Amino acid sequence: MKPYLGAPVICVGITSNGASEHPAVITRPWSGNDTDDGPVAVNLTVFPDCGEQTCRSSVMLFSTSEQARKHINTHGGGVAAYWPAQDA
Repeated sequence: MKPYLGAPVICVGITSNGASEHPAVITRPWSGNDTDDGPVAVNLTVFPDCGEQTCRSSVMLFSTSEQARKHINTHGGGVAAYWPAQDA
């Protein structure tokens, strides 16, 4: 998928209230590339469970949870995002 303003995604890498996945909204896509071709940088507003919303800049957006988690593990932490499952 191509990221777009207002798209819902799932953010990983922030822990709040014992949860490590949180809903987020794209506030700026940095390109019109498709995540099926590789990660795309986006800005996010993240809504942590029982926490205050937070903004993150230049977060890498992936097609799947597995890709996002691999990115975090490979880079020693940080934040990444992925598209929610279409049937969720």
